[in-house]
Amino acid sequence: MKPSHHEPLVELLRSRPAFAAELLRDAGGLALSDAVVDTARSDSHSFAELELPELRADQVVLLGPAEPDLAAIVELQLSADRDKRYSWPLYVAGLWRRRRCPIELLVVALDPSVARRCARPIDMGCGHVQPLVVGPEAICRLSERAGGGLAPELAVLAALAYRAGPRAEALGRQVIETVANGQLGLVYVDLVLSYLQPALVRALEEWMNQQYEYQHPMFRRPWDEGKAAGEAAGEAKGEAKGKAEAILTFLEARGISVPDELADKLLSCTDVKQLDEWARRAAHVESAKELFS
Repeated sequence: MKPSHHEPLVELLRSRPAFAAELLRDAGGLALSDAVVDTARSDSHSFAELELPELRADQVVLLGPAEPDLAAIVELQLSADRDKRYSWPLYVAGLWRRRRCPIELLVVALDPSVARRCARPIDMGCGHVQPLVVGPEAICRLSERAGGGLAPELAVLAALAYRAGPRAEALGRQVIETVANGQLGLVYVDLVLSYLQPALVRALEEWMNQQYEYQHPMFRRPWDEGKAAGEAAGEAKGEAKGKAEAILTFLEARGISVPDELADKLLSCTDVKQLDEWARRAAHVESAKELFS
């Protein structure tokens, strides 16, 4: 897993606090009623009041109608980080001091070896902190148990946990359909397409092209844009322009700014094969400059 994907996945966890409560209940085995899960809300994830270098968790969720009965620190761990075992107890202590209620440390990991390492008790001599780890096996198990009634956030995590095979493709389709219905941000589709193996990404793209006439340019087939322009102009120049405009729209949807000179380079290109290559790379690059390198 690439560290650069950390922030989008953290935003996924923060987007719906109840999702953390569902993981605590369904994967961690905590006895939480639906009424308690419905009270889930975000809290400050900064622990600056400890008078140490500022510490920030990925997400903090409170459970309980007023004063919380339970608080959870949620951490997304994509790679092994030995230092976290020395900072997580500080998170727990800081939140316990602030909220004065039981604390759970929930760690979400998409790599089996990272999940195993995170699950080890943190022994501090006078006591220990036991992370509650939701790894790829638990995520996949939850997704299979839920069947077609998957929460969107769980569908994204499950697609990333599988990464290969028909189950990953089916979950990718579910995420894309959810976004097409206006229920999620485009960043969720970007995450899925960035993580899945290239063969699965191509299969999803082909499925999208066959099944739907999407209104958003991100989902619209590049050659459809070109076809419309070509019918008006009667030339392949319209097709190339449609592809270039679709690439620009996709990059903007991913939050990647495109300088004017690079946008002009895209829009002036009439090589359809080159535009197809740039369109494939647009799902993975981190900057507009990288698209052309």
